Amino acid sequence: MADGDYRRAIYLCEQAIERDSRMPEAHQELADAREGFITDQILKAHDASKAGNNAEARRICSELLDLSPDDAEVIYTRSFFQDSEEEAKLDLMHVAAFDTKDAESLQRRASALEMLERLDEAEQVWSTLVELTPGDAENWVGRAEVRMSLFRDTEALHDVNEAVRLDPQSAEALVVRASLMRELGRFEEAIADAKRAKHLDSEVPLADEVIADALFRLDRYVEAEQAFLSLVEKPEVSASDWASYACVLTELGRPAEALELLLEEVVSDEREAGWHSAMAHALGAAERWDEAVLHLDEALSLDRQAVSNQEHSSLYELAWCLAHRVSLAEKHSSAGGGLGIDVEAERDEAASLLRQAIENDASSLLFAKSAREFDSLWSHPDLSDFVAS
Repeated sequence: MADGDYRRAIYLCEQAIERDSRMPEAHQELADAREGFITDQILKAHDASKAGNNAEARRICSELLDLSPDDAEVIYTRSFFQDSEEEAKLDLMHVAAFDTKDAESLQRRASALEMLERLDEAEQVWSTLVELTPGDAENWVGRAEVRMSLFRDTEALHDVNEAVRLDPQSAEALVVRASLMRELGRFEEAIADAKRAKHLDSEVPLADEVIADALFRLDRYVEAEQAFLSLVEKPEVSASDWASYACVLTELGRPAEALELLLEEVVSDEREAGWHSAMAHALGAAERWDEAVLHLDEALSLDRQAVSNQEHSSLYELAWCLAHRVSLAEKHSSAGGGLGIDVEAERDEAASLLRQAIENDASSLLFAKSAREFDSLWSHPDLSDFVAS
């Protein structure tokens, strides 16, 4: 139905109800016309946003809210088009506050809670949805994603496996499982799931990222480069992905290209520990040792700060950074110099931190064994319990 047809239907129904409010058919027809009109306008708002006109998308949503002020779907939709994070947050808080009972509204509320980083509440809503409609794969995927964010990988794996069992053709379920497999260090399985997801839906988010990163972790650098070339054609590429791509170029013997990419593609406020480590990796390969150490020092400082803030996986990241410093110092030493790094002390600290990280999260062991920076650590007494694992 065209825009004008919806408006005319709404007008006629309102006129009929005004004449006789006891007409149930008119009330139902009015509800249906309003729902159709809102759905049609929301699609137009998304089209406007895709065309780069968020102001028009917001205008459409605001007009809809004049018609239906408490429509959670419209408020939730508008949050994606807001100019500021604060305005978007206010919309999401409004949606999260609704006391809803139907499945569609509960899904929207759970998603709003996730975006507000109220993850425990989001998990509760997804759990309610799983109980209400246990045959809906989407709800299992939703809860799996929240549990991944809460670093409860075993429960997340159970949920996403159930989602794939319920709907083997769900690209979303497969790519979420691929992402989880990558986090668990099961890279071949991650690649298989991500490729299957892409086969089902060529535009499914995260698939290219998972494939590229998993190939990198498997030291399949030529394939990884091709995967990263596909990934960076996407509209949004994270600083972490650029850093991994640069590391692939370094491993392929092209550190100059890696450095150029890191400096050109990652803006200054996104240059975190991983970026500094990738810079050090490329600078070391180019035998620019002093510059490499400066970046390693910066990465080390940022990782120590993350540990002091008790950020998840920060112990692992700090252990990796120390192991990277040890590896670089040993390479430089074999070239006949020293970098001012206390190799034995930092190796001991890296081994101790890695042990703590694995004891805190056993699933990180397989991922750790895939990192070549840790190769020389497994003979350390602190890690002897994990050598045969």
